Amino acid sequence: MRIRLAQRLRDRRAMIAGNIERRLEGFPHLAAVVALIGGFLVAPDITAGHTQRLSPFFTTAAQILVTLLVAAALFQGLPASSISYEVRRFLGVTTFVYLGAGMVASVAALTDVLPVGGYRYVFAVTLSGGAGALVALLLAGAKNITEQRTVDVGEMARRAAAPLAKDPSCRESER
Repeated sequence: MRIRLAQRLRDRRAMIAGNIERRLEGFPHLAAVVALIGGFLVAPDITAGHTQRLSPFFTTAAQILVTLLVAAALFQGLPASSISYEVRRFLGVTTFVYLGAGMVASVAALTDVLPVGGYRYVFAVTLSGGAGALVALLLAGAKNITEQRTVDVGEMARRAAAPLAKDPSCRESER
């Protein structure tokens, strides 16, 4: 009876977790759109000859985006398992598109070939790419922790039940 109750509780938790995950799958896209609009609205005005004022921002953004790319690549290198499949669901092609767009925009801003008005656009695209990729990676990390915990709990339950299975005095109805 306890085993059935525990199984029902696990099934209920899995259903709730699945509902939350479905709602969160679009969150990286929402974060990217909000960052794009917000970045465009708050981008500093750059006049001719003052483009170096934003150089530290774009340099740092490029470094952070490359670091996020490494993290995304490490998630993709997980061995094949049910956990890695669930983690990779959050790290689709769009995550790499966000990273690529942000990196290209930040590197383009470091060159002095952009017109003065173009910095507003690359600022917004850099923020958007970073926000979309960061949210996707955070969700993938949270999913990884959740899946690992589920596997760990199952393993602990299996180990705890092993002595009971060997004990002849335990009846099936008591478990």
